[in-house]
Amino acid sequence: MRVPISDIMSGQFLKQPGEWGSSFVLTGLGLCVSRTSVIARVLQKFEGEAGNYGSLTLDDTTGTLRARFFDDTLVLMKDVSVGDLVDVIGKVREYNSERHIVAESVVVLDDDNWSLLRKAEIAQLHRDARRWKQLYERKRMEKSGDDLRMALLSSEVPEWYIDALMDSENSAAPVREEITEAEVVEEEAAVKVPEGTDAGAKDKILAIIRGSDTITYTDIIKQSGFESDVVDSVLEQLTDEGEIFEPRSGKFKKL
Repeated sequence: MRVPISDIMSGQFLKQPGEWGSSFVLTGLGLCVSRTSVIARVLQKFEGEAGNYGSLTLDDTTGTLRARFFDDTLVLMKDVSVGDLVDVIGKVREYNSERHIVAESVVVLDDDNWSLLRKAEIAQLHRDARRWKQLYERKRMEKSGDDLRMALLSSEVPEWYIDALMDSENSAAPVREEITEAEVVEEEAAVKVPEGTDAGAKDKILAIIRGSDTITYTDIIKQSGFESDVVDSVLEQLTDEGEIFEPRSGKFKKL
C-alpha cells in the first residue's frame, strides 16, 4: 500500500493472533499497512562491517524511517547513494520500539516528478479512506458482523478495506481511532468550495497549517475566522491537491 512515512510512524502497530499471525500498522483512517511502497530521499546509508546488514534512512517530507537490508538483499542498496530519490518496497516491522521497513525492492528514480505523483496518489487515498471510515463508523452503530460487512459493500466501500479493518479489530491488541458522531457525514460526494467564498481563504488556511507542526480543526476555525463550511471546503481542496494530510481524525499537517 502506498502511504506516507507519517502514516507508518503514527499508526498503531498490531499483530494478528497466533504464531504465524501477520503484523501491520493500522492508520488513523483505518488503512492496514503490512507491505508498503515509499518514495523518499536517502538521508543516510549504512553498511555493517560483517557484511550481513545495512540500512537506508529515508525522508519523504512527512517523516523519516529506516529501510533495513539483510544478507541476500544487501545487493539492493549497492548502487544507492545519499541524496538519491528512491522507491523502496518492503514489509513494515517494529523492533525495540523502532518502526522500519524490511526492504524487498529498491529503485533509484531519476525524475522528481515521481515524488509529486506519489503525493497525489496519497491525497486521493486519504480522501477515499476518510469517507470509508466515516461510513464504517456510522454503520457499525447499527450493525455488526456479516450484516455490517454487507451494508458497507452496498455503500461501495472496497472489500479489501472492509476485511482489513474488521480483521484488525480481532488482532492481539486491537486499538481503534474513533470518529465522533459529529464527524460522521451522510454526504459521500466530494465537497467543493461554495460560490462567494473569500478568494484568500485557501491561502490563509494553508498558511495557518504551515505555521504549526500539527493543528486541530477547531484551532483552524479559531485562527482563520471563517465559518465551518468554508474551512471544510478548503481542507477538502487542499487534501485533494496533496498540500496537506490528516494524520488523525480532526488534525491536519502540511505535506
